[in-house]
Amino acid sequence: MRYVRTQNLKIGDLNGKDIFSYNNSLLLAKGEPLSLKKIKRLEELGYGGIYITDSFSEDLEIHDVVSDNLRMCATNNVKSLFEEAIFNKPRNEGRAISNIKQLVNDMVQDILENKNVVIDLINLKQYDDYTFSHSVNVAILSIVMGTSMKLNQFMLNELGVAAMLHDIGKIFTDKDILNKNGKLTNDEYEQIKKHSDYGWIYVKRNNAFSEQIEKAVLMHHERFDGTGYPHGACKDEIPVFAKIISLADVYDAMTSDRPYRTRCLPSEAMEYIMGGSSTLFDPQIVKSFVGKVAPYPTGTVVVLSNGARGIVVENHAATSIRPKIRIIDGEQLTDEYCDLSSVDENLNITIKEVVY
Repeated sequence: MRYVRTQNLKIGDLNGKDIFSYNNSLLLAKGEPLSLKKIKRLEELGYGGIYITDSFSEDLEIHDVVSDNLRMCATNNVKSLFEEAIFNKPRNEGRAISNIKQLVNDMVQDILENKNVVIDLINLKQYDDYTFSHSVNVAILSIVMGTSMKLNQFMLNELGVAAMLHDIGKIFTDKDILNKNGKLTNDEYEQIKKHSDYGWIYVKRNNAFSEQIEKAVLMHHERFDGTGYPHGACKDEIPVFAKIISLADVYDAMTSDRPYRTRCLPSEAMEYIMGGSSTLFDPQIVKSFVGKVAPYPTGTVVVLSNGARGIVVENHAATSIRPKIRIIDGEQLTDEYCDLSSVDENLNITIKEVVY
């Protein structure tokens, strides 16, 4: 399988994974050929791209660190919790919170079982469930970083719950401002900034969460250099959970399609994160992130600095920006590989362009 942007899909391409709509109905089955009507439907629903299977990628397997079923269950439960919070239904909220805590525990188990895997995180997200799928993605990224930082299982569970809830304050924010197609005014931005306070008030009054979860929800927009909000905290004034979630939040937002902009490439978002080390982000957390998340996910088609074109077939934890690539000649795969992590052979070769 490999990921292809929706605008580059062709009639007859074979869908690589089951795709479900936001209400859990099957939209496209694995192996189903694409028609013009189906491609247009994907565009209408806001899919930035999908996985396909073709001659380049038929022997490539994408390893999900968290299963699609668990991800979908978590997204639905986050949605339920957010909706219950809006309508102030404490009895139902209690059940939704309990479900989320159990799902986070399941995620932690999945991630611990795959803790040596470099994460290929490309998500098939729709505009209308962005807030909920974003919360789940931030939780997955946060837990992955937490494992790299040797947090124990209890701490990983707490971190995952905090990440799931980091944006719950947005349900109390004007949706027209949240989804505005254009630059925010100063007043609108001030309204957006209040969501971290709203979220903190919600989790604190609920009495179901620890103080470290409460602080993480409140401070996930603080920045290492003190330029964040709501308090302008810096460095060690920011709790470690908030530092982790802050980075995961930015990365997932940058690599997500929104109505007002298209997603960045994972490699572009990674460059931004690395460039923000010691200013926006804690350098130790950046180091943990770079070692666990692939800037060139398996299946990415790239052009190398020597002019060769190939497809990423393997990522290395120690050198995630230097993957192993299988060379493509014309429209055919070859038996030639270029492993950029090999210092002796390929030191001067770099990835010049991502084709997808």
